[in-house]
Amino acid sequence: MNKNRKSLIFVDGECALCSWWGKFILKRDYKNRFIVLANQSDKAIEILKSFDYLYNRPDSIVLIEKNKIYFKSAAVLRIVRHLRGVWPVLWILIIIPRVLRDFFYDKIAINRHMLFGQQHHCNISEF
Repeated sequence: MNKNRKSLIFVDGECALCSWWGKFILKRDYKNRFIVLANQSDKAIEILKSFDYLYNRPDSIVLIEKNKIYFKSAAVLRIVRHLRGVWPVLWILIIIPRVLRDFFYDKIAINRHMLFGQQHHCNISEF
């Protein structure tokens, strides 16, 4: 599936926060290990279907790493542990139960368009 063994990140390409997050990741990806895709793209839909996952929840970030799929806070924490700077220190939050982490993730995700805006085109490039 992913010949170059990069981890794939899927974000809502129509969400200003999600697009910003994708660019934030790529700017701090010092080992060039991530590819960020808008979940609305044909390539993203094709890849996610290969994991028997239909992306009907644009409020969740999705990470495919080493052929495993992660969602919400688990995806975010697995991503930040590989970024340049102080961000890997956030990996310690993995000890918080997923239910609690995802509760806060969901609060932001549900209100992301109201808080950060929405865009009508995707600012994330394809691979």
